[in-house]
Amino acid sequence: MEALQLHPAWEAEFVKSDGETGRGGGGAITPALSGKLTEAVRKALAENLSSRVVILAPDHRRRMIRAVLASNGIATPVIGLEEVDTSADLHLAGTVQAA
Repeated sequence: MEALQLHPAWEAEFVKSDGETGRGGGGAITPALSGKLTEAVRKALAENLSSRVVILAPDHRRRMIRAVLASNGIATPVIGLEEVDTSADLHLAGTVQAA
């Protein structure tokens, strides 16, 4: 399985957005951050030649990230880090950079 991971700097962006939206715990993000995440994922996907790639995300952010991407037309699966079986043949194909 090919995977793209979110750069750790995304968590700081999400925490900042939680404060701006008044929703601690990852329930919503600002429209600006939604656009930034969507464009970063599109760029990372364009750089990856595999059509069978997944995005690895922190477990507590997985649903929110999946919803943002789906609402912006990105159908790539998003899985939580804890969902990856330790015996899975996982290849890190790249990183979704935070700008």
